[in-house]
Amino acid sequence: MGPLILLLALSASALANVTPVVRVKQGRLQGVQEPGAPGTAPFFAFRGIPYAAKPVGVLRFKAPRPAPSWSGIRNASLEGSVCHQATFDGQLLGSEDCLYLNVYTPKLKCSSQLPVIVYFHSSAFIFGDGGRGWHGPDFINYNDVVLVVPNYRLGPFGFLNLGTSGAPGNAALKDSQAVLRWVKENIKRFCGNPDKVTVAGHSAGATIAHVNAINARSKGLFQRAILMSGSALLGICYIDEHIEAAQELATILGAKDNSTATLERTLRSASGSDINAAHLTMLMREPSPNLMFKFAMTSEIPAVSDADLPGSLFMSEDPETMIRNADVKKPVPILAGTAKEEGDSLYGIGFVSKVIQANDTLFVERINSRIDEVIQRFAARVPKGVAKQLGVQSGTGSLSRQQRILQMVRNAYAGGRSTFTREEYIKIIGDSLFDGPLLNYMRMCRGDVSLYVTDISTSYNFVSRGLIPMPALTTTTHADDLGYLFRPSVVNLNQNYSDSSEAGQVLRYISTLITDFAKGRSVGLPATCGDPSLPYRLINSGSPVVAENYGSGVSVWLDIFDLLRQGRRRVRVQGEGRRRTAEWDA
Repeated sequence: MGPLILLLALSASALANVTPVVRVKQGRLQGVQEPGAPGTAPFFAFRGIPYAAKPVGVLRFKAPRPAPSWSGIRNASLEGSVCHQATFDGQLLGSEDCLYLNVYTPKLKCSSQLPVIVYFHSSAFIFGDGGRGWHGPDFINYNDVVLVVPNYRLGPFGFLNLGTSGAPGNAALKDSQAVLRWVKENIKRFCGNPDKVTVAGHSAGATIAHVNAINARSKGLFQRAILMSGSALLGICYIDEHIEAAQELATILGAKDNSTATLERTLRSASGSDINAAHLTMLMREPSPNLMFKFAMTSEIPAVSDADLPGSLFMSEDPETMIRNADVKKPVPILAGTAKEEGDSLYGIGFVSKVIQANDTLFVERINSRIDEVIQRFAARVPKGVAKQLGVQSGTGSLSRQQRILQMVRNAYAGGRSTFTREEYIKIIGDSLFDGPLLNYMRMCRGDVSLYVTDISTSYNFVSRGLIPMPALTTTTHADDLGYLFRPSVVNLNQNYSDSSEAGQVLRYISTLITDFAKGRSVGLPATCGDPSLPYRLINSGSPVVAENYGSGVSVWLDIFDLLRQGRRRVRVQGEGRRRTAEWDA
């Protein structure tokens, strides 16, 4: 055996003999030490830690209760079950017993406390989990930051709202607060600093992070927020039609009428597996993945939530109203960014529908036949709370207004044509779901917001070079940038932190950007809320540049936002080197 091979064997043996034990509030945990990715260092992993009681039986749909204690040493080397979910290829996975989190730390000898990132996973409030499949901690830990990645309840288990104490709504958001409270109480044991916590997430996870950041009830649980391709104003993530969604689900499960008592009895008596299967049936009826948000954030009735669990109310109004009312007097600093071409990976997800059956031509035809509905769901809805506050019509407005909005989108993306091509629809997805809502937030927000855009294509792009290969794509699509922050196990991107290639340079840049922000360091000049210049970091090579006019090409979504909220008015939008004027009826 040569000296190098002997050294590697001895190193592997040493790692295998490390059995780290940590005591948290509920008891002792035995984790594992694992080798890091090439160019990084070993880290300690503690997986499958219960942060709340099992949400089963009478606790289904309810706010999470504290996790029970255990005796002896709990094995924390394995991940807990994923939450009930239907995958995009029609599989049914998971369990109701799923409220577990994973903690990764670069050290357990705490001569100093490290910053902490609590990261909420993506995937449309429908699927996904906090496991290593997507969220390997190697690069975050190597930058001396502790990483916490939880599961949270999904679909109807996480968002069903019947307006009763048995199903008051927003269970998943209450799960997120339970995670943050657990971190506050226990993270010191992993050398994390409970007073230097950053809440973060991607896509739907970014929505969870953001709605906590604007929520006074989450104050003090963290100090900063990172929003990757998502925000609290992402229109499809909040609904007023929660009763209709519950009725559709219960009908599939055999409910004979739509009374609240029947709905709750049906949904409580069904098995978790049956509810999961019924939810899949609902998903398969849709022509687009972005119409799948039939279970999402809702406004709760305060007395009802308190009847479930005193003090458990998460939100009694929609996120836009929360932002307009400035519930949080001193907003936390935010780092927010998007991918250059968000829509490509989301377009591919649309093939899930049994009606479409992975037929691209049929998919485009079906989208065009229901494009007005798609656009309304994307970005053209006014929550009831906003409508009441501003004195406008809630929902999607009158038929004539819907037709005007559709024509505005046709003019902006299709030269006025009545149908959209595949490429035009992809652009609509990205602009309406991500850049448009973030720009609208920037017009209303308070506090510091630093912006970035990722426009790069290397072998480390998580989706387009790994998960769903897109060889023709020359930029970054939705979730591609996760390959520059995490080391996934579902695909092998062969990441090397010390790689001198452009991929390695971007990996070091993005992981350092994220962890520097969590450490409280400056990551560039923050954009000023309400200022149209909006400087941002453009990550288009190993040497990113500072650019201005973030989202300058998506002004139509600002026009639509204003139209729905201000009635008859004249809107002038500066963008793309020219001024545009539009006038609409009230």
